[in-house]
Amino acid sequence: MSPSDATTGAAADISAAWVREYLARDGIHPHDAELDALAAAVSAGRAEADRLRRTTDVGDGTEGAVWPAGGSNEIARPSDAAAATPIPIPAPADDLATVLGCAAALTAGQVSSVELVTELQRRADDADPKLGVYLARFDDQALKAARAADAERAAGTVRGPLHGVPLTVKDLILTREGPTTGHSAAPPRHLGGRDAASVARLRAAGAIVLGKVSLAEFGFGVPDADAGLPLPRNPWDTDRWPGGSSSGSAAGVAAGLFPGSIGTDTGGSIRIPAALCGVTGFKPTYGAVSTDGVLPGAPTVDTVGPIASDAADCLALYQVLAGLPASAPGAPATVRGLRIAVDLSGLDRPGADPAAGNAIEAAMRELTDAGAVVHACAIPHLDVLEAACRIVQGTETYGSHRDGLAAHWPAYGSITRFFMAAGGAHDARDYLHAQRVRAWGRARLADFFADHDIVATPTVGTGAPSLDGELLGLLPLFYTSVWNATGFPAVSLPGPPDARGLPLGIQLAAAPGADHRLLTVAHALQTRTDWHRRRPAGATAVS
Repeated sequence: MSPSDATTGAAADISAAWVREYLARDGIHPHDAELDALAAAVSAGRAEADRLRRTTDVGDGTEGAVWPAGGSNEIARPSDAAAATPIPIPAPADDLATVLGCAAALTAGQVSSVELVTELQRRADDADPKLGVYLARFDDQALKAARAADAERAAGTVRGPLHGVPLTVKDLILTREGPTTGHSAAPPRHLGGRDAASVARLRAAGAIVLGKVSLAEFGFGVPDADAGLPLPRNPWDTDRWPGGSSSGSAAGVAAGLFPGSIGTDTGGSIRIPAALCGVTGFKPTYGAVSTDGVLPGAPTVDTVGPIASDAADCLALYQVLAGLPASAPGAPATVRGLRIAVDLSGLDRPGADPAAGNAIEAAMRELTDAGAVVHACAIPHLDVLEAACRIVQGTETYGSHRDGLAAHWPAYGSITRFFMAAGGAHDARDYLHAQRVRAWGRARLADFFADHDIVATPTVGTGAPSLDGELLGLLPLFYTSVWNATGFPAVSLPGPPDARGLPLGIQLAAAPGADHRLLTVAHALQTRTDWHRRRPAGATAVS
C-alpha cells in the first residue's frame, strides 16, 4: 500500500516502507533504524484518529465553527476584565522571592534594580551549572537596563507595575538580544533583533529580561543528555525532571534564580513543570495573550502565560501580557458560594500516586471552609478531547517543522523528530474531525460551566520522575490537555507534597474569559495555605 492509498491508517496497513515514502514526499529522510518504530507510532496515531471518527458524532461541522474561528489566535478576550477595578496590586511585605515583592521593595526604595539584577546573576553563577536553567544570559544588557530603570525612578518616571523587576523568557519566544533556539541543535531561524509581542509588553511595563531559559526541544521533546545542550533539572532533586516544556522557567523560579518567567503552553507546558517544581503556572484563555513572535508549534493551541511563585504574581504578569489594567486578585471571601467541581477520575490510570488525590482533597477542605460549595464530577468528554488535542498537536507541529526536519533531520533530538514525524502522518480527514471535536467539546463544556464555576483536578498524577526513568510513560498522568483542546484558562498551584517531599500540583480551570476569577480563587487558596511557600534546599529570597 502506498501513502496515497491509505485512508483509515489501521495498524496492519502501515509499514516502514509506507513511512519512508510518505516522509520522502516532504523531503524528510529518517534513518533506516528509525523506520520500524515510526511505523508503529504512525499506526497507533492513525488508529486513534479512526476511533475518534467512529465514536464521536459531531455532525458536519455546522454546529460550531472549526477551531479557531478565522484562523487567528485572537478568539477570546477576558470577559471579566472590565469588572476588574484598576487599583494598586498589594504586594507581600519583605518577600523578594516574588514579582510583587520585588516591585514593592523597589517602590519603597528598599532595594535598587541594579542590586536585584546583580544578586540574581550571582545566584545563577552559583546554581545554574547544576540546574541547566539558562540557555542565554543577557548580563550586560540586563545591568544596563537596571541602571536605566533606577535612573528613571529617581527622576520620578515609572513605566509600569514591573518597573525594574527582573524576569526571564522561555527560549521559544523572541527577544531582541539574541537568537531564539527552541533549545535545539538545529540552526536557529531567528537571530534576534526584535521582541515578541509578549516581551514588548513586559518591557513597556518596566521589566528587565535577564535571559532565555531552557525547555523541552521546540516545546515538544524530552530531555536528551546526549544533545550537548544544558539539561534542565529539578531543584528539589537534581536527578529528577522539572517537567516540560517550560522547564527552565519553573525550575528557575523554584530555585530562586528569578521571581517570574514567561512560558508557553500547548498541552500543559506551563502547568506540568509548575506542578513538578512546586510553583504556580497559568495558562490563560486561548487568544488572550498574543503569540506573535513565538516559534510556532501547534498554533491553534499554543498559549503564552506566566510562571511565578504564587497566583498574585501570575495575575500581575498576566495583566501586563494581556494589556489589561492592574487589579488586585480579590479577597478570600470572594469564594463564598463558589461552585467547585472535583474530578479525580484520572487517578485511576496506572502509575498515579494517591497522594495527588489527597492534595486535591486538602485544598478543597480549605476552600469549603472559606465558603465554597464543592462536589465530585466527571469532566464531560474528557477522553475524546484529549485524543483530539493529540491529533491537532501532532499534525500542526509537523507542519510547523516540516522544512526544518527536511533540512536538519540529524540535528533534531531523536525523540523530538520521532514524534513530529509520526504526527505528520495524519490525513486531512483526521485533522478536520479533530478540530470539529474540539469545537463540539468546547460547546459541551461551556454548558457544563453554566452549572460550575471552577473545576479542580490534579495537574500531574505523581511527583517529579527520575531523569533516567521512562518519562514518556507518564503522558497519561498529565491532566492538562483538555483545557488546551477547549482553550479554557487553567492554573496549577502547589499542594501538599508527596511522601518523598516532592511537590504535587493542584489544577483549577474555569470558563473562557474567567481568567481573573480563576486567579482570584487560586489566590484565595494560597492566602489560607503555605504550600506555595515551600522551597527546595538552597533556594532563598534575594536579600
